[in-house]
Amino acid sequence: MFTETIWRVQPINASWHPAILIKCMLCNANGTQTAPFEKFFHAGKHVRGTVALGMEWARNFKLQHHPTCRAISAQYQAVDAAEKELNAPKHQIYLLEQAVSQAALALDRAYISKLPVLELSQLSDKLQAANIALAQGSTRLAPLIAALERNVAVTQTALENARGESAPAATLAEFEKAMGKYLPKEDTQTPTPPGTQRVNGHVVNVF
Repeated sequence: MFTETIWRVQPINASWHPAILIKCMLCNANGTQTAPFEKFFHAGKHVRGTVALGMEWARNFKLQHHPTCRAISAQYQAVDAAEKELNAPKHQIYLLEQAVSQAALALDRAYISKLPVLELSQLSDKLQAANIALAQGSTRLAPLIAALERNVAVTQTALENARGESAPAATLAEFEKAMGKYLPKEDTQTPTPPGTQRVNGHVVNVF
């Protein structure tokens, strides 16, 4: 995906089993996906390694770039811009809510101070007007806020997808070729019948 990412296939850990090695030169994020062994223990049972299994692992394998990586800066900028756009109408709602809160507080204080009825009525009218403005503003801005929230979700999804970089086709082909030198393509071994065991590929009776 990015020219700053290095993908390669090579043996690791002094073993001839191949692995995919990856590193981003911009953020130094790295990862390793090893090929399966001929036989390994998993989930309480022995599993036979195959090229098909190794390729399944390789296709699911992704490098997760660090959040500060410049390779995904465009996606981060899109998220920031979408969130900033959403904050504008939300801030308008916040100001309307603050106006209601302040009007209600002023009316409560007026009752406590036993102000004249005329002043109480004026403050009550202000509170009612603030509530009407809040209701109207909420109704008017609700569709816009919903649309902007969807846009934020889309940009965040795009960012998460961009953070995970998959192996290029050439790397997958090289990995498949390396595994094919010591692993069968698929596990075609038939189940061993009860009372027998497999020795060097032959089924023999167990006494």
